[in-house]
Amino acid sequence: MLNGSVTERYTEGLFQAARNQGAVDQVDVSLGLVAQALQDIAQLRALLEHPVITPEEKAGIVAQSFGDALHPVALTFLRLLFVRKRSAYIGAVRDAFHAKVNEHRGRVEVYLESARELSQAQFDRITRDLEGATQKQIEAHVSVDPDLIAGYRLRLGNRIVDASISGFLSQFSDALSGRRVV
Repeated sequence: MLNGSVTERYTEGLFQAARNQGAVDQVDVSLGLVAQALQDIAQLRALLEHPVITPEEKAGIVAQSFGDALHPVALTFLRLLFVRKRSAYIGAVRDAFHAKVNEHRGRVEVYLESARELSQAQFDRITRDLEGATQKQIEAHVSVDPDLIAGYRLRLGNRIVDASISGFLSQFSDALSGRRVV
């Protein structure tokens, strides 16, 4: 299990180093690439977590795999994680770093599930309304989930707004069965 305070210390140190180099966005992209590759490619993850492979060899594997797409600050940071046997923290630090970058830039991530494909006008209206409500730039991640039947489900931080027919039916069913009052 990953320790949240360890993740926060590494994230804060990396953010300060990236900010000092004027490379916050580039490091964010670099970490995103590596974290996504580790999630998608089991062999890469196995190599970087293997106890016999040295930290320098692991850093070399990463440098060779990502080439110029990997910012030097990100590579130095990953080398530090390998030396300290903390490669399991790459994904957690990436997520925390990305959240810190968004906060620093005045952005907020929103996840929107819609029962149907949104038109550009609908997307623009929702984005504009959310920007007005949050006073931040919206970074929207939109997906289609036909199981919602109609409407949408929105996640902003730890808040969820469920304005879908399936959500309404679930709440209604709970109310009828006495599990919850609407």
